[in-house]
Amino acid sequence: MFTQDQINIILTAQEKQIKNPARAIVNSESAFVKNTISKVDPKLAREYWNWVCSSFKSDNELFGPIVYANELTLAKIDAEQTMPAWGYSGT
Repeated sequence: MFTQDQINIILTAQEKQIKNPARAIVNSESAFVKNTISKVDPKLAREYWNWVCSSFKSDNELFGPIVYANELTLAKIDAEQTMPAWGYSGT
């Protein structure tokens, strides 16, 4: 369904994010990946974001095993972040 060139666009964006995660707490690392992809291929960015938001945990074959493994890494980075107390306490 997706070409190798499209898969490579996703891989490049994921690897860039993994090497230098934003650790933004409010936005997921995958949101930054989507933004990077959208600069090259907006339609692919929508497809990727749809997959991340709805089915990546149950559909590990859509973009291939490397993209899936990278997505698990990005989710792990997200899980390690916590909002500081000033971000939610007393607001």
